[in-house]
Amino acid sequence: MASQAEGKEAMPPYNECNSIADVTDFSMELDLTDLTDELYQKAKEELGETPEIRADSLVKLRDMIRDKADIACQLDDDFLLRFLRARRFHTERSYKLLENYVNFKASRPDIHENVWPQRLKFLGDEDVISVPPYKDQHGRRMIIYKVGNWSTSKYKIVELFKASVVVMELGIMEKATTVLGGVCIFDLGGVGLSHVWNITPAVAETIIDMLVKCFPMRIHAIHIVFQPMVCQMMFAIFKPMLDKRMQDRIFFHGSDMASLHEHISPKRLPKKYGGIHENFNYRLWIDNLERNPKVMKALQQLGYQLEEGTRLD
Repeated sequence: MASQAEGKEAMPPYNECNSIADVTDFSMELDLTDLTDELYQKAKEELGETPEIRADSLVKLRDMIRDKADIACQLDDDFLLRFLRARRFHTERSYKLLENYVNFKASRPDIHENVWPQRLKFLGDEDVISVPPYKDQHGRRMIIYKVGNWSTSKYKIVELFKASVVVMELGIMEKATTVLGGVCIFDLGGVGLSHVWNITPAVAETIIDMLVKCFPMRIHAIHIVFQPMVCQMMFAIFKPMLDKRMQDRIFFHGSDMASLHEHISPKRLPKKYGGIHENFNYRLWIDNLERNPKVMKALQQLGYQLEEGTRLD
């Protein structure tokens, strides 16, 4: 896991990066459009994607799914491309990720079955999870967890898992996100022993499954802020489960927002983290997406339960 000094070597400061995102990209909507020419070029440079490789890899992955016949999943191009891009068009690794995804959903019915995304809005009211309506300066989606706001006596961590999976499922509907990936911020201010006791090895394994092993989203960095000393107990549980590559993508900033700004522009952060934006919580995001029938229908097709009267066309 990277220290603040190591973070400076791992990623250049935001004002030295070639920005792919414009400051005007503030939107509460999912970006369901096709890739721009700029993003296709980025996919070619970073993922090795070309029209020929894309077509060939789709055929190989689809044939592999049919030949092995050990998982049941969608076979359309958009769905399979999520896994190919996440593993840079290595067909075997893409299949393994797809297998992990399908098996994770099957093995954790408590997270995936009979889940009502609209009934998880209370997590937004408590400001535990938020998805900003803007992206970082690289165009990457961000998700912010304020773990200290989690009322451990009122609801179990499985509710956070349900909402996290919904967010990730929504995120990978965006073709841009399948190319650019995402960033997580864990705000550990206010975390106490009641939170630490709930982070068991099984819970840690589930978090790693979601963020690293089972979802077709490349997590470029995990930024940890306002961490108290007690959180060292939690980190000791996680570290053995992470490979060196992922450990190097975790950055600890404490209360030093200048350190965080070396990775994420303050123009792309809430005011709490030295940025310029107001806070936007999970409720606001879901409230807005409810008005998009295409998004709601996609969630229904993934097996999620929707409230009566939700528009699907």
